[in-house]
Amino acid sequence: MPDVFLQAAGSAAERALQDQGLTHLHVRTWGKYLIIYSGDPAEAENRARLTQLRRDHYRLDMAGRGGRWETTPYIGTMSDLLATLTGDFGFVLVPW
Repeated sequence: MPDVFLQAAGSAAERALQDQGLTHLHVRTWGKYLIIYSGDPAEAENRARLTQLRRDHYRLDMAGRGGRWETTPYIGTMSDLLATLTGDFGFVLVPW
C-alpha cells in the first residue's frame, strides 16, 4: 500500500519547487524516496532525491553519472533540504 504521508510530501515538494519558478521539475515517489526529475515520466532525467529516514526527516542524494545516486551529508526536513538543494545545488536543477 502506498505511503499516503510520503505521497503528500511529494506533492508538497513539487509545489514548492514550482512556486520558485522551477516548473520543469516534478516529484515522484518510489518506496521511501521522493525523486526530483525533469521531463516527462517516460524519459525522466533524475536530478535529486530525498530519502525518508523518519516521518519528517530526509537525506539529500544527487543523481550522478551512469544513473547512480551520490549520497550527501545533508539531513533534515523536506523544507530545509529543498532550500539547500535550490540554494547550494541549484546548478543541478537548471533545464537542460
